[in-house]
Amino acid sequence: MKPQAIEAANSATKAILDEVIEELGVAVELVNDIEEELGYESGKSGKPFQALQHIKSDDFQLSDSFANKIRAIYK
Repeated sequence: MKPQAIEAANSATKAILDEVIEELGVAVELVNDIEEELGYESGKSGKPFQALQHIKSDDFQLSDSFANKIRAIYK
């Protein structure tokens, strides 16, 4: 990801986080995108299908970091 894109994403993320009312819920930030959270690289198209294929594979392991984020959502 280009530095300008990272800066823009960080700025947008901060704006969203600033609006979250913590008494109503939490915001869970992903590391860049879902592909990085799941531990694979995707192409330009078919990302949802690729993600499903990846997590259905026998060797898929959910990272502790992503597992904790999922737990935070359902807390």
